Amino acid sequence: MTVDIFGVTQLYPTTSGGKEWFSDWSGDIRYIGNDSYDVEDSDFGALVGQNHGGKLCIRCNESKIRQKGEYRLFVNGPWTNTEMTVFIKVKDATTSSIQLRSRANHHGVGLEPFSSDSRFVSVNPQGVEDINSCGFGNYFVRWGQTYPINFTDVGIEIIHELYKLGLASVSFTMTNDVWIGYKQVTRTLANGHVKIEGYNNMNGDKTTWTLTTQLEFDGTNATIDAPTLAFWDSFTSYCEDKGDMISDDINAHQIFTDPAKWCFIRINNATKLDLKYMSVREIEPF
Repeated sequence: MTVDIFGVTQLYPTTSGGKEWFSDWSGDIRYIGNDSYDVEDSDFGALVGQNHGGKLCIRCNESKIRQKGEYRLFVNGPWTNTEMTVFIKVKDATTSSIQLRSRANHHGVGLEPFSSDSRFVSVNPQGVEDINSCGFGNYFVRWGQTYPINFTDVGIEIIHELYKLGLASVSFTMTNDVWIGYKQVTRTLANGHVKIEGYNNMNGDKTTWTLTTQLEFDGTNATIDAPTLAFWDSFTSYCEDKGDMISDDINAHQIFTDPAKWCFIRINNATKLDLKYMSVREIEPF
């Protein structure tokens, strides 16, 4: 096994000439406001804070969350086959979900990548104001949905807000006030399927990674039922022939093998949380 610039074990080698991104959270204290890129790193941006009104603090080689809200930390691609890593210390009693997401054409900073195909929907099928997006959503590994975090699973967001959750779910215990490593691996396999793997480093040694959950998307094992499709019809109908043009038959697009703009981390309801050693690397497909 090789290690990265932080001394963290790499499970899969970086592909020859492949894109790599490593967080550079050194230097003087700085902040990333909502819907903005880091002034020191044009590939790292965020949607942050309560109602996206907060800031992400960077200092002491870490990124620090200190205002309650949903946080999305985006790394600019293009990305296809990736190994994404971060170490997180949860110090609050509110953080309900840590999610590592890949192959995302979900709208991110500046509503990219399909800002011209996004619209503000009020009121959308969920009864809340939202912005639609017509790109393939993402594959993800999710740790938890409510506090305390007690499970991990695999999911897919085929198009914005249209999810298949609870795949390959297993129990998981998150311990507060300790550094825990999280990895998500996304690879296209030789058979054309897409495999998602989630790993954890529970003792913070940067070396001992345990496979926590995994799923091979084969095109049939993550179908969305008819009532759910009917519920989101206003979104899917709007997105026909826009963005990634996948909404004409949502269930035919469980497998998305094209490069996408983002890998990103989503953290829900965080009030006091630190991150370090964040990275994304392009790896061999199989």
